[in-house]
Amino acid sequence: MAGGGAGGATGGTSAGGGAGGSNGGSGGVAQAGNAGSGGSGGSGTSAGPFSCTLVLGLFTTSQWFNGTQPGGASMTFLQQTGIDATKWEGKLQKYSYIEKWADPANALWTNATQNPCAANGTTPDRVLFVGFSPGIPADQDYDKYHGATPDQAGWETQLNLVITNIKAKYASAKEIDILTMGRAPGNMLCANNSDIDTIIAPYEDAAYEAVAAASNGLVKVGPKYYVPDCATSYIFANDSDYTTSAANSLAMQVATYYAAHP
Repeated sequence: MAGGGAGGATGGTSAGGGAGGSNGGSGGVAQAGNAGSGGSGGSGTSAGPFSCTLVLGLFTTSQWFNGTQPGGASMTFLQQTGIDATKWEGKLQKYSYIEKWADPANALWTNATQNPCAANGTTPDRVLFVGFSPGIPADQDYDKYHGATPDQAGWETQLNLVITNIKAKYASAKEIDILTMGRAPGNMLCANNSDIDTIIAPYEDAAYEAVAAASNGLVKVGPKYYVPDCATSYIFANDSDYTTSAANSLAMQVATYYAAHP
């Protein structure tokens, strides 16, 4: 039950925050007190520095990006050391599944831009996409969308459709970064949280890598980022929406990567 977009979450059954929790994670169960690891990964040499990066994502993205409540960061990505907030903007929407972004006519594409860049706001030279497919029946429109990403091939198809749309709508983009949702510590399901949207399947990660490898350098895989612990990171029971402390940690992890890839 992941948070989905720039609106507030609705109780403990809000949907749609992370990339493909439906598909299971890397195996194992984390104990409630285990600490999460820091952000890691990312692929290839950046084409930057960039004048404007557009972030396409979900409610959980907005929690760390610009502090959307409930559970929003008190020290957001935009406020982190090394991040120039005038060069970052977002279209962050609740329940914005990858299957919706894969549709060029979906209304998500016409959403108002949050924190518009000071320059080139309508022609961003980098686009960062956070992918998620609904993983549990409580996710809104689960029956309509969940069947599109049962395996690596499904994820590759959806990612490539999104990338095609980004290229068509933002021809100015010199780089497209693709990220999953934040992960439970060690990418293992927490013993106190049954929501599989909190972990990322190995075949989903493999799809991201394959799509980037086939893009002739246009697409990069962004960093992997993790909540700090199982005990205090999720605002609702058996849910993937973050608490403020977790959103702060994710904001810092993602910002550390992008401060080095401006």
